[in-house]
Amino acid sequence: MEHKIYNLLEKKNKIICDLIDSISLTKNYTTIDFIANALLLNHRSIQRYINELSDIVNSFNLENSGNIILEYTKFKGVKINYFDRSSDDLKKFILKKDLTINIFLDLIYSRISTIQSYSMKKFLSENLIRKSIKIINSYTTEFSVNTTTREPFFIGEEINIRLFMFVFLWELFKSSPWPFDFISEMKTYKSVDFVSKEARINFSLIHQKQFAYLIAINNLRSRKHYYINKKDEWSDYVNIKYLKENTFFKTGTQEYIKNNEGEVYFYLLLIQAKSKFYTSEKLKSRIFDYHKKTNSDILRLTNLCIKTFTDLFFPIPAKYYEFIFIYIFSINIYCRIFKDIQVDIDGYSFTPESRYHKKLLNKLSIFLNKLYILTNDPIFLNKEFLITKYYLMISFFQNIIDYEEVIKISITSDLPLLIRAQLQKEIYNSFSSIFNIHFINNEYENPDLILTNFQTLYKEQYVCPISYPLTEYNIKVIEKHIMKIINDRTD
Repeated sequence: MEHKIYNLLEKKNKIICDLIDSISLTKNYTTIDFIANALLLNHRSIQRYINELSDIVNSFNLENSGNIILEYTKFKGVKINYFDRSSDDLKKFILKKDLTINIFLDLIYSRISTIQSYSMKKFLSENLIRKSIKIINSYTTEFSVNTTTREPFFIGEEINIRLFMFVFLWELFKSSPWPFDFISEMKTYKSVDFVSKEARINFSLIHQKQFAYLIAINNLRSRKHYYINKKDEWSDYVNIKYLKENTFFKTGTQEYIKNNEGEVYFYLLLIQAKSKFYTSEKLKSRIFDYHKKTNSDILRLTNLCIKTFTDLFFPIPAKYYEFIFIYIFSINIYCRIFKDIQVDIDGYSFTPESRYHKKLLNKLSIFLNKLYILTNDPIFLNKEFLITKYYLMISFFQNIIDYEEVIKISITSDLPLLIRAQLQKEIYNSFSSIFNIHFINNEYENPDLILTNFQTLYKEQYVCPISYPLTEYNIKVIEKHIMKIINDRTD
């Protein structure tokens, strides 16, 4: 999801961030030609953006006591020495200065009442603000939330609004000081410590900070009287009676939730949707005992998912069974809370490359279709999210390339034996993670592709020219030929 935050930037800032990425690919000088080809800009534009970047580096160093050095020479190109900083630090600095990002933050922090008054206060044109809100809307719609130009500016389910706020603020400020001016950092972390002790979970520093952000965002919204409405099925997932008899969430900044059960349910469901919390035996037992007592649909679905997965793919090894059960269980809880959302609670979205994993992705789609037919449960229609999760699960146990079409390749040339062996090694290293390639000894074993420096001796459709050493062009041509073979088989 992080790359989508950069889509919020105004054009100039986005190009400068892309420029930073291009320069940061190597510690040596990057030529202007390379950058121009990568960014599809002419040399004069690149030089102008380098000058802009130089000013940004100077501002960063001044405001952050940094020592980033940008070096630019006409014939060598440009390079950046970050020393104790990183390219991410520099890009986050640009993000925080961007107009659209700051308008987004003011919307989140409820600093805007009307477009007209905000325009006068910030000396911005109303059209410019509306244009930024339109860009912001393209981000929030990923969470089934619309951003409008009138209060309430965010239209959608409250749980989805809180999710996008967490993802956005976490990505923007996770390496920065506490970003919630009117919420006590000390009291918030006190609540985190209380939860940690009560549940007997040793939070890492990162998980402490994430949980503190969740508490702060929930407080931020509730103070403006935006509350979460409890859904009927949540009663089967959370033992609210136990909570009322204890002081689990009634400390520090959490006093307000005593007046709204929906908030309590939301916190506890978020805990169930994070597999990290199941490291606590006490909490894990409490969660599963209650789901068993209510015979919850999530528990039934999880058992069915594992059975169906085993039938279509492979049995889960016994020593990993509980780990995978919790993994699928937390995914199902997440999908029940956040309907049709393609990013997880940490803001990560990963989509397997469909060009390279057609057979596996198709099989996973069949798997989800079968679950939907068996249950008629809409969570299995969220394929974009679930396919990714099961794809990662399979890759934990197996080489995912083994599910794809086998491509038999023969290297036939007059090159010395060791050079051919080196060619085979280089080609395998280039493609083994995306293609299921097998090398065969000669062209008489019906190879799918012959790599040779004697093109005229073989049928054209099987032949790909090579040379030694392999060039970037050779690699691209080989990939093109392999893709054509795969597409011809699947069309």
